[in-house]
Amino acid sequence: MLNNIRRIFDKTIGVSVSMLTIALVVCVVWQVISRFILHSPSTTTDEIARFLLMWCGLTGSAYMVGQHQHLAIEVLGTRLKGVKKLSLNILVQLFIAKFSIMVMIYGGMIQYSNISMTGQLTPSLGLPMSYIYVVVPISGLIILIYNILNILDNVKDILDIKSSLTPSQVQG
Repeated sequence: MLNNIRRIFDKTIGVSVSMLTIALVVCVVWQVISRFILHSPSTTTDEIARFLLMWCGLTGSAYMVGQHQHLAIEVLGTRLKGVKKLSLNILVQLFIAKFSIMVMIYGGMIQYSNISMTGQLTPSLGLPMSYIYVVVPISGLIILIYNILNILDNVKDILDIKSSLTPSQVQG
């Protein structure tokens, strides 16, 4: 069941990030064409590209957490094996979850609320700036969901290892 949830979540986030990336590429290509070939630069696509870059970067990095491809310093992890390595992975996931909750979700919601109250609009599109910054808590939530799935996977692996041990291996 957990694998099905992860597979659906991976597919949804992966397709979303891919669509954002395609939209970003289309905007940038159109910007280049309109500026250098048509000699009439589009201010709208420039702004859209900047906002898509933010959305792409943050949701893409959240997706990478789920794929275990995020930036990591693995000094200890490469030296450990079995239950100890899985336990370290759980600890790392808990630290990432804490950062995600405190900085991205909580901090992002405060940022979103503050920007919403100002009523500030984007210069050329006229969209509320809060639409742009809502990606921070959304990405934090995606990271948190992946952390929970990763922790559950590690706990399952630990239980599988412990159940496969013989009584003499457990005592020794």
